[in-house]
Amino acid sequence: MKHMPGRKYLRFVLVVMLVLAVNSSFISGSNSVINNNDQIQKIQEPERNYYRPYLALNDTNDTLPSRPLLAIKKVINVTELEPLQWIRIDLNITNIGNRTAYNLSITEPSFEEWAVSTFNLTEQKYIQVEINASFVYTYYIQPLLEGNFTLEATEIKYYDENSVMYKSYSQRYSLNVVLPENVEVIDSEKWLNLFYFVLGIVGVFTTIIIVDLFAIQKVHKRRRSSRKISPLVKKPHKTKQEQKRKIKKRKRRK
Repeated sequence: MKHMPGRKYLRFVLVVMLVLAVNSSFISGSNSVINNNDQIQKIQEPERNYYRPYLALNDTNDTLPSRPLLAIKKVINVTELEPLQWIRIDLNITNIGNRTAYNLSITEPSFEEWAVSTFNLTEQKYIQVEINASFVYTYYIQPLLEGNFTLEATEIKYYDENSVMYKSYSQRYSLNVVLPENVEVIDSEKWLNLFYFVLGIVGVFTTIIIVDLFAIQKVHKRRRSSRKISPLVKKPHKTKQEQKRKIKKRKRRK
């Protein structure tokens, strides 16, 4: 039996140790990647479940509180509009809770009359809304001026069977009221000047009427009165028939 030389033996041992070291590092690295993926999966899974909606009204494992819950969805037909253009606003109200809602009252934001006109905007009241029941309430608004406006949230107050009050709110909207091009707006100063102009014309006509009543008509009355008085001073002009009668009377006397 021959013995392996010392140098070759050492080289063989070093090659074997190097191969074993590479394999062990590769296996440990792959295991670490798998472990990291497992950790990431465990962290992300609760977040995905967190945003998943869950509503089971008839489930014995229902974790929702026993209460009514009204969801409000406000829908408008336009957000970019012109002054004096009407906007339709629909309120979709649904009871997504597990109890009936009683004595609802809907309160809308108030508007200044000089800025916004409204139609069918009144305080709405409802007796009750059953579970999963819904209804729609509609009204209209009309911006009168140009500018940016905020349509505030709608507020709803309601009660459960134990007279506990709850509130729900809708979303808000931003309205951009813009005039079309080549349209001139008469501002307050121009309206005031126009008012003064009309007032001046009315004043001129009123002055003419007053002068006619008190000055010109008085002159006419004086002339008429002088004509009535003049016959007393001057002899009236005799007609031809009267002159003929006088001539006949003179002839008879002769």
